[in-house]
Amino acid sequence: MLFTRHRRSTLFLSIILWVIQANLCLGSSSNPYGTWPEISIQEQNAIRSERDIQNNITIDQLPYVGVNLQSVLFNNQTTQEVSQIDTTTSLNGTDTLNNFSSLLNQGIGSFILDVENKNRTWYILDSDIQVKDFLSTLDSFLDQSNNNLSANIILFMLRVHVNVSDNDATVTEDDKTIIQGILNHTTLNSTIRKDVSLEFDESEKKKGNSSDTQPANLNLTVLIEQNLNTKYIYKPSDLLADNNLTALSSISTISSSAVPLQWPTLEQFLYAKLNRIVITELSTMLNNSMNPYVFPNTILHLDKYNSTLGCPTNTEEFRNISSIQWRLLEAPFDYNGIQHYMHCGLSPIITNSFSILNITTITPLINRGIIWSWKKNEPRLSNSRLLMGKDSMQAYNCAMLKFTASNGSAYFQVDNCYSTRTMVCKNNVDPFTWTLSEDRHKYFTYYNDDDDMFCPENYTFSLPITQLEQRSLDLYLDSLDTPSFNLWINLNSIAVSNCWLIGDKSYMCPYTRSVSKRNFVSMLVPVVVIAAALLVCVLYLSLLGVPIHDNRKNWRKVVNKISKSEMEGVPS
Repeated sequence: MLFTRHRRSTLFLSIILWVIQANLCLGSSSNPYGTWPEISIQEQNAIRSERDIQNNITIDQLPYVGVNLQSVLFNNQTTQEVSQIDTTTSLNGTDTLNNFSSLLNQGIGSFILDVENKNRTWYILDSDIQVKDFLSTLDSFLDQSNNNLSANIILFMLRVHVNVSDNDATVTEDDKTIIQGILNHTTLNSTIRKDVSLEFDESEKKKGNSSDTQPANLNLTVLIEQNLNTKYIYKPSDLLADNNLTALSSISTISSSAVPLQWPTLEQFLYAKLNRIVITELSTMLNNSMNPYVFPNTILHLDKYNSTLGCPTNTEEFRNISSIQWRLLEAPFDYNGIQHYMHCGLSPIITNSFSILNITTITPLINRGIIWSWKKNEPRLSNSRLLMGKDSMQAYNCAMLKFTASNGSAYFQVDNCYSTRTMVCKNNVDPFTWTLSEDRHKYFTYYNDDDDMFCPENYTFSLPITQLEQRSLDLYLDSLDTPSFNLWINLNSIAVSNCWLIGDKSYMCPYTRSVSKRNFVSMLVPVVVIAAALLVCVLYLSLLGVPIHDNRKNWRKVVNKISKSEMEGVPS
């Protein structure tokens, strides 16, 4: 009997262990993809501070670290891998789109999307994911990040494939015009002569003279309107209006003229216009006069593999390259190369080969490009006990530029505001001309004085706010033939810890309401007085008894005396 019970208990334990093991196996197989690393607080503060110091830079001059989605995610290798995983979310494209969303969360600022038409529906090239689902994923990210802390600008480059070669002699210009009409929601032509991968049945061909009969799923304009909140899109008409030009003007003609159009600044784009995205077409299939949301590729300076723009080394070259709008380089990059091209004023578009199983390994490459100013693991948290210690003369809320001549590296780094250092001064007219203050100062000396008296005439205490300015400053410091520099730059988080701003005490953090000690005391005093008065009243009432309870015996005697004098019964 004992043996039987022992065998049953052993069998029961075996079943429990088998269930646990099965669950562990299922748990491991349910997530075969790599885990995206968490963005540290230091990285978040670094990315946010870089964005904020560029508020007055036009969006065409901003750095955009981007990816070619065809190379890094939406490719045949990913399609094969998700089919082998064989789950509902892998087969319907949810897992792949989630990884695209993670790329956006990592901070990429631009991407190239290749699309094609299959069975009269737009798909991402070499995948079974529809473009409408992609746009919905992008729209969700824009909604979730649409706040002052997280908002960024995205450059969306679209490449349209229609399976018609420009060199195919069998395809006439009329056929290409018909395809372009379909893409741009213009009138259909019923005289389609050849099969060009965009087929219609006979009933649709007979209705060809009406634009209302256009299949909505073939019209990219309608597709954008249905799946992407158009309030986020900065349109060609917006650019024309900002430059006081009529809507009849041609963007492609104006953008290639000697006088380029003036793009809005980052601050105007994000916070005044409340836009988030610029869409441009790398192919030439769309009729931009008919598509209200898409810019032509003539606004871009896009190089592939090798840059046609040299890395500037003098003031004139810096001015020339900064006059070119939307400077992009599409190529494979390594860890050091991506930062080199960024400092030369180019925005990299990564074409390294990845797939859904190893896409998370792209993170170090993206971070290397995005965080161009701060040293690794900077800015350190300014309220850290390790930094503050017990010394009242320590305030690690100011940024310095640490330059090392031996390797030409220069980074922002948090330092004690009470330290005495030389200050970086920028020319008031030319942002690529620099000098240093003659004397050394504490940062608080500048912060508490409204007058900038530390730099020579025509110069202002400042900092590099773009990669090109950073490179020009590096070259200037290198020319001084000094081994290293630790220099104050105009960047601090004195008003609110970890909110990095340019300027003195008159500038306040836009994310946190800062209240001075004096104002805080003045706000708190009335509340404390009222609370104390209420407390005194409560204590007084608790000690003071009710009067009728104190005279209870006396009242009883009065009642008894009156009751004796009353007659009993009914008087006659």
